[in-house]
Amino acid sequence: MHIGIDLGYQESKIAYRQDGIWEYQIMPPFSLAQASGDGADEVALVNKLASLCLQAIKDTDATVIISYPNYWGMTYRHRLFQLCQSAFKGQSYCLLPGSFAALWGSATTSSLSGHVLIIDMHQESRADFSLLTINQAGQNICLECQLPMESTDKLDSALQTFIGSKLRQRAERLGFYDSGLWKLDAVVLLSPAAWLDHAAPLVERCFANIKLVIPEKAEFQIARGLARWGEMGVDRPRLRMIYPFRFALEIAHPDQTGRRITQLPFDTANLALDLAGRYRIATLLSQSNSNLSTADHEVHYRLLETSDNGFMEDELPLEPELIWEFNGNCTHTPNPLAVYFNTREFIIEADSLGEIKEDDQARLPDLASLHRKSGQRLLTIPFLHPQLKKDLQILVEQPNDYDLETQLELTRLRLLTLLQLT
Repeated sequence: MHIGIDLGYQESKIAYRQDGIWEYQIMPPFSLAQASGDGADEVALVNKLASLCLQAIKDTDATVIISYPNYWGMTYRHRLFQLCQSAFKGQSYCLLPGSFAALWGSATTSSLSGHVLIIDMHQESRADFSLLTINQAGQNICLECQLPMESTDKLDSALQTFIGSKLRQRAERLGFYDSGLWKLDAVVLLSPAAWLDHAAPLVERCFANIKLVIPEKAEFQIARGLARWGEMGVDRPRLRMIYPFRFALEIAHPDQTGRRITQLPFDTANLALDLAGRYRIATLLSQSNSNLSTADHEVHYRLLETSDNGFMEDELPLEPELIWEFNGNCTHTPNPLAVYFNTREFIIEADSLGEIKEDDQARLPDLASLHRKSGQRLLTIPFLHPQLKKDLQILVEQPNDYDLETQLELTRLRLLTLLQLT
């Protein structure tokens, strides 16, 4: 048996198919606390999660599929993974963004393709808006973004304001809105029956001439889709998502007087990541400024998670959150140290990437000199734009080693130079 659990704000919904007939359960809402721990609250959460299906379904071979929103950060996602490990010992389970599951919850949505918007309403003025791209007859699906709407206004005003501002701005950046028109093939509306009759005409007006799909028993659409995912087996489509956060590294100033944060070049905003993948996001050297340790023969690395570049003009970016910290002895730590993003468990992992012996250090190229010479060559090009020439001059005359941020800036200036010459 395959059991779908849609963790909701107002209530958690369960769906499973027994003897070919869909069965439904409604349980209390599920929420994660701000901080993790091993206290009574954590135990209560594990017990509640386990009871969501096991009280109603006596099937030791059940597979459990649990939803989560794609705007959660790594800390929340990993905590849910850990709670599921504790709750479903000996049972098969997996986590899935609920937006994907909404596509398989009924026959009216399983055949959709192209650009699709899913509106999942939780309360009168609280909803999630997800933009998905569906290719290859539904076999390749990418969750481009999921935006939460929280408002104190009435439903009419809340929907119109959010759709006309935040959703439209993000859709325009992603190619779902252009020249005053929505580039959508379908809009799927999920809502409890109490608000559906009111919400449907509003959504129809906002997305005129676009196919509106309202599944039967729409409030259980995601839970059904989760259970269907378990039933698909080898026929499952490939699922990918745009991770809505950036990775940043804490680095030391050359004189060790302080630290600052620099973005890693791993471009989460434009890379569609598989849901059970492992991606190398950084390679760290003990002799670089990414090593924060002031002690000889020691390493100390810190990796943070920051907002993506997609927050709106009236929003402030989130404070960087520490997601990985590593302390070790150089003797027992690989050098360089490869850092990976595990998208199944939502953790940062470190591993060896070929050793560099102490005797080999002298053979490493002088990267700072190479970058400086590159900038000097660009300055010899006639007719450079004055501001471009000024920016290049500042980089070339920089006395310190070229850190990652400076290298990225020089790369940007190279591209601008190329554009000017073409």
